[in-house]
Amino acid sequence: MMKNIELLVMSFECTGEMTLNHTKMMYTSMMEPVKRIFGQLTKRSSNLTKDTKEITDDFREVEEEVESTEGYDNVREKELIREEIERNKTLLMNTQKKFSMKTFLRCEHLFEMGIGKCHEWFDQKYDECMETIWLPLLNHALCWPMKLKFVCGALNWFLPLCKKHIRIDPLFGELYDNISGAIDTFKQNVTIDVQITVRNKTIFDTTLKKVKQNVSETVEESESVSQKAMKAIKIVLSLLFLQYISSAFGYVKNYNSNLRHDNVYITTYFKQIDARRRKQGKRHLLPLKKGESADLIYPINFALHGPEVKALTSAMIKCIPLIVICLLLLGLDLGVQNIMDITIKHSNISYNFGFRHNLEVIVGGTGFLARFLRNTIGNINTSSNALHVTNNTVCLAQPIHLTSQQYIGTCLLLTITLILPFVQIYMSRLRRVLAAYFYPKTEKRRILHLYNELLRYRDLYLNIKRKNLMITANRHRNFMMSIPGMLFRQMKWLRVIIKRRCLVCNAKETKTSYICKTSNCDTAYCLDCWKEIKKCCFVCLPDDLIENYFCEE
Repeated sequence: MMKNIELLVMSFECTGEMTLNHTKMMYTSMMEPVKRIFGQLTKRSSNLTKDTKEITDDFREVEEEVESTEGYDNVREKELIREEIERNKTLLMNTQKKFSMKTFLRCEHLFEMGIGKCHEWFDQKYDECMETIWLPLLNHALCWPMKLKFVCGALNWFLPLCKKHIRIDPLFGELYDNISGAIDTFKQNVTIDVQITVRNKTIFDTTLKKVKQNVSETVEESESVSQKAMKAIKIVLSLLFLQYISSAFGYVKNYNSNLRHDNVYITTYFKQIDARRRKQGKRHLLPLKKGESADLIYPINFALHGPEVKALTSAMIKCIPLIVICLLLLGLDLGVQNIMDITIKHSNISYNFGFRHNLEVIVGGTGFLARFLRNTIGNINTSSNALHVTNNTVCLAQPIHLTSQQYIGTCLLLTITLILPFVQIYMSRLRRVLAAYFYPKTEKRRILHLYNELLRYRDLYLNIKRKNLMITANRHRNFMMSIPGMLFRQMKWLRVIIKRRCLVCNAKETKTSYICKTSNCDTAYCLDCWKEIKKCCFVCLPDDLIENYFCEE
């Protein structure tokens, strides 16, 4: 039984381990694409850093252009800013106004440079003309047009075009401010540092080890307790011979010292004494009265008598717990075997674990956002295929069945255990025979003592029986006069269930029992008891007649 329980526990443990392994396998399979994604993300983290650097480098050129102070007169810029503040009564100069002002100043500076270049061109052409025409008067007359520098002033007529036709988007300043703030925030808060930590040991391994340890400890404790109990039982059984020796010595001691000890046998010598007294015409005992023979034993008669029935009942009560325990253990063993059979029959699990997926994310474009998404979300592109097929056939342990010979042997031992109390009764009779063989004088003295006691009891028997009958008859009369007694008399079918008993010996009613014919009496008597009381119903007699009633032997 312990082996079957251990196999059953190991079966459940094996199934649990297989389930945990499947869970681990599923977990590993689910996490494999995630590991691959983060692995690729780690490899491409340098590309992300490079892309962010390109963004800041590209914006730096725009920033240098917007914030540059080249191409115009800074003094002129300060004057215009002062005029703008005085005109609008505000100190706020946003990026849009500043860049428009810088563009206007650059445009104005270009016209100024054009006028200056124009003056230089006229001066250069005048010098060349003077060098070419060397005649004094003629050269002044012919080169005079090159002195007309006021023509260059005509470019000032086009200065209003710098204000009217400067094409700057009205949202340029706001867009520039937003991009500049985003770039600054990006520089301060965005850091790319990918770290992946892989743990080889999971919670499943720890849990499984604890389960194995707990199951093993429980099984070992149960086995150790059962083994200790068996050892204790063997030690107690090995010491029983001491009880047998002590009981034998105690019986011999009481046999020789106490004449009443186990002195309830009607032996051959007892019968010889009674036959001799019968021939001499003296009072004799045999045959014994029904009430007298209740506590006596006939050694040669195989029927059990009163004292032996009590001893048999006590011995049977002591044997019943052992038999019940054995039957419970057999039933428990059969239950464990049935559980294992049911487990083998209905717990055959075939575990099919498989998956197949193909995930592809396509990000188009060549800009920063496209490259960023391609390096992050694009890593989700995975494709995997797996199939695992297992079953728990190895975990299903075959139960160890008891053979038919073992069951038959166990049942025979239990049957012998029930028979042994009967054997013990007859062996108890043999004790007196052995003691009489070794102590014949003591045996004769004991039988004489028993015979004399029975004679004295015979003298008191009739008076004792008469007084008991008076009490019993009074109770019976009161019962018959009560409502239950009247119902019992009227409902005859109750006598099939509730048997009447003899008023004298309290024996159950039989077909040979005598029923009193007096109306409203219906008292039952055994045939022997009816003859013994001289066919006189004590229930029907008046109290004064019962008190003066005597009957002969």
